[in-house]
Amino acid sequence: RQREVWAQGDYRRIGTGLLYVSELLAETMSVRPGSAVLDVACGTGNTSLAMARRDADVTGLDFQPALIEHARQRVKLEGFGIEFHEGDAQALPFEDDSFDAVSSVFGVMFPPDQQKTANEIVRVCRRGGMIGLASWSPEGYFVDIMGGVMAKYAPPPPEGVHPPFRWGTDKGIAELFGGSVSEIRSTRREHLFRSRSEHEMVEHFIKFAGPMVDVYRRLSASDQRSFEEEYAKVVRKHNRANDGTCVFPSPYLETILVV
Repeated sequence: RQREVWAQGDYRRIGTGLLYVSELLAETMSVRPGSAVLDVACGTGNTSLAMARRDADVTGLDFQPALIEHARQRVKLEGFGIEFHEGDAQALPFEDDSFDAVSSVFGVMFPPDQQKTANEIVRVCRRGGMIGLASWSPEGYFVDIMGGVMAKYAPPPPEGVHPPFRWGTDKGIAELFGGSVSEIRSTRREHLFRSRSEHEMVEHFIKFAGPMVDVYRRLSASDQRSFEEEYAKVVRKHNRANDGTCVFPSPYLETILVV
């Protein structure tokens, strides 16, 4: 079901705006050249490429074939030799201790079995290795969208499934990794989404963000109008620009874990 959701819209148009987050995480991790790095839920390859630019030997994994194909095209254009696999973050198709480092930007926070996903990340990372994560935090814009507008129109999640924003909190990271890593360092950061107007921002996400596209397409025409109006109110609330454009912050947690 999640694979179907993320196949809707065009995540390439969303991921392009997140390049800076991947580059910043790669700088923070500062992996040694020649290190074996696994990028989990790699999407269109932002973080895989960021690691390759720092001379790491990168493997990318995602469960959406179309995203992997786009990542391969980008890698070919930049001349890197990244290897990509289709697979599930909850059951990584790699041996124990296969990688010196594991990364994920706004990716591993979404699989439904969060503990299994965390365990798998630790399992494939060698002892003394590093895990680097960027996860949206349950604050500001995302509370109003996911906990408000989206929750009103989308079916409820299955019983027992934690919200993905658990990964964007110190408490959630401690619960998921506290017993399996030797060190946790987290930094609160902020990503800015930008658009020429509030209206274009609303249209952009409704058209290209898979989970939002999935909800929107299932609504009646009248509910679609209501959804757009409520979403526009959220964007207006968080817009920092005062010149007719749109700039709104999205807080996230950057976490470095030492296995």
